[in-house]
Amino acid sequence: MRALKDLPDVRTYLWFARFPTVFVSTVEGKTVVTFSDLRFGGATTRRPFILRVTETPGLPPRTHWGS
Repeated sequence: MRALKDLPDVRTYLWFARFPTVFVSTVEGKTVVTFSDLRFGGATTRRPFILRVTETPGLPPRTHWGS
């Protein structure tokens, strides 16, 4: 999370989110960091404001808004 905080999309998300949460997973050798805001739903409900950052070894991080 600290390594990603200077990405423009992550800065924007952290500015917007009142109760940010971060979930880190590994998918096919890539690290996926998912940002969400608890004020827009919990773990079992639809979360409309999601930011995912995918880190692939040897490539810059890629951001994706939405589910």
